[in-house]
Amino acid sequence: MKLLLALCIIVLSGISHAQVAVSTPTIQVSKNIDASDWSIYVESTQLKVEYVKVDCDPNSGMDFEGIMLRFTNLTNNEINLDWHLDLHYDGTCRTCGADEYDRTLTLAPNEIKEGDCNVKTNRTLDLFVKFTDAAYSKGAELTSFNLNNMTVDE
Repeated sequence: MKLLLALCIIVLSGISHAQVAVSTPTIQVSKNIDASDWSIYVESTQLKVEYVKVDCDPNSGMDFEGIMLRFTNLTNNEINLDWHLDLHYDGTCRTCGADEYDRTLTLAPNEIKEGDCNVKTNRTLDLFVKFTDAAYSKGAELTSFNLNNMTVDE
């Protein structure tokens, strides 16, 4: 009887927490991504992810271009997101297979979380493209990104 009860609990707990894989595209980053308009990266019945390319001028003096991400929970339930951030700089993936680029994000019901230019905020919400400050502008430039292997757990 205890075994049957334990099996029922395991089955019911699996039903209440559905994990859904989300197919995500690779976005090519170029000068023609409009810096003022949000573009939809991926959208489902549970989630909308958008991106925008912006020029950032932080107080530190190291001006840079960035991709800001905006995550919107479209449900009345809390959702948890997991993905791996694939960043290609000058055509080479610099983050593929590196565990430190695994990301998680929890969104409350109907919550929106959005990146900004503040370099001390959550790095899950923004991507570095390149320095635009003349003193630091010789480095590699982000050429594409993908929020790879994204799953939504409700």
